[in-house]
Formats: sequence, structure tokens, C-alpha cells
Amino acid sequence: MGRLLLQQSLYTSTRLAQTTMATRLYQASVLALYQLSIVFGIAMLPLALVANRAGIQLPVDRLVSRLGSAYERSLPEA
Repeated sequence: MGRLLLQQSLYTSTRLAQTTMATRLYQASVLALYQLSIVFGIAMLPLALVANRAGIQLPVDRLVSRLGSAYERSLPEA
């Protein structure tokens, strides 16, 4: 009986560790994409200003806001 409980607890903790590792990997990936989108938005600012004068709006703000909200959703609730 004790041996069975030990095996179950080992498997349970392994599954928890894999879930935590996958969650952290997802959070890190989304954070990296979010930061890259901010850098991309800053780099595209001169082009966006010229395009805006021509009447064209670049959707960089939507990209940054979507990645920002995806990162906030990936964080554990406090």
C-alpha cells in the first residue's frame, strides 16, 4: 500500500513539474514576443508617421496590445 502511494506521488509531482515548466516556457515566450513587438513598433515609428500622413494606418498598436493582454492572461492570479 505504501509503495503504491509513493509511486502515485512521484507521478503526480512529475506531472505538476511538467505543467509548471510548460507554463513557464509559455510565459517566457509570450513575454519575449511582447518585448519584440514593442521594439518593432519603436523601429517602425518613422514609417508609421509617413504612412499616417498618406492616410494609411499601420496595425502595430493592435499587435502590441494583443501580445500584452496575452502575457497578462498567462500570469498566475494573485
